[in-house]
Amino acid sequence: MNTNISLTGRIGLIAFILFCAMGSANAIPNVTINIYDTPVLGQITTDIIKVNFTGFTIDNRYFITVYNDTNKNGDWDSDDQTEYEKNGLLHGDPFQIISVDWMPTVMGLHWVDAGGVRSHVFVSDTKPIYPVPEFGTMALTSVGILGLIGLTRMRRKY
Repeated sequence: MNTNISLTGRIGLIAFILFCAMGSANAIPNVTINIYDTPVLGQITTDIIKVNFTGFTIDNRYFITVYNDTNKNGDWDSDDQTEYEKNGLLHGDPFQIISVDWMPTVMGLHWVDAGGVRSHVFVSDTKPIYPVPEFGTMALTSVGILGLIGLTRMRRKY
């Protein structure tokens, strides 16, 4: 019995091992869920929730699901109600961003699940108001900074 492998046989074996190590067409993608703002009841979340997929092969399937935390306990449970589902094939290279086109119908805590990665999101009934400094605050801060600059210049002269 001859156990010698020819050069072409060795190259083929190495290529096969590398192919198996790198993965096949069903490679599991890396998933990141990005929530840019607070979702509002009755408004679509296209620009608010986006899911990034990287490290996949072309035509991998993706699944995105939004669950309502029905128990109001802050934990993901198997009995949480499904509010939104989206799936399809990944075609981007080297990454793809999928928008979540969900319109919340229930206020409160929800879970976004994409490929086993979960992130919680709170749905509000009103758009959050972000505080903007009023003119008086800006003017006082500017005068204070100018005063500090003046003091440092005076100290340098004397």
